[in-house]
Amino acid sequence: MENKNQGEKKKPAGNIADILAKVGRFSARWFYLLVLFAVAVYAVFVWNKYIVKSEWSEEKKQSYINEQAVFSFDRESYEQATDFLKRREQKTNNGERFSGKDIFFPE
Repeated sequence: MENKNQGEKKKPAGNIADILAKVGRFSARWFYLLVLFAVAVYAVFVWNKYIVKSEWSEEKKQSYINEQAVFSFDRESYEQATDFLKRREQKTNNGERFSGKDIFFPE
């Protein structure tokens, strides 16, 4: 009987390059897992700080209210808009039909 694996030679188990490659792959996996875990912890910290426990002090609330109270109110545009809405409501209540051009059902 002949040995079929006669031509093949086994690699020595103590090859330094192989050992370093295995150690590198092992440490890279754990490093990626550690980085992923650190990013997740940081995301939870930011979410907790800025979303869950987001409270303003009274001074900050007052400064925000004062900043927002500076806008100008255009009474003329407001009255035009309310007049337009009143005319529309009157047309609807009087039963008037739409008087503009109907692009879907032209008459």
